[in-house]
Amino acid sequence: RLLFRDAGGNLTGKSWQAHGIGYDRRIPAKGMDREVYRIPLPGKGDYQVTSRLMYRSMTQNSLDMITERTGEVLPPVVSVEMAAARTNVKF
Repeated sequence: RLLFRDAGGNLTGKSWQAHGIGYDRRIPAKGMDREVYRIPLPGKGDYQVTSRLMYRSMTQNSLDMITERTGEVLPPVVSVEMAAARTNVKF
């Protein structure tokens, strides 16, 4: 995820308001990232965990704003699954 800083120093996803980069969590080609999630479980037992790496070029909200400004009807933003992994966990 990439967020920009606008003229007031506020974070924004709107590249046309960017005066600099404020937050960058993009994963480069052949790169990697790690994230830890703690998910409360309802009780002991067997669980299946699925992780998916999804990509989309922009948010639907950004595309909708372009449509509002230009009047051009654009196709919806599509999310693409880049990778997935699944494992079973006993808790």
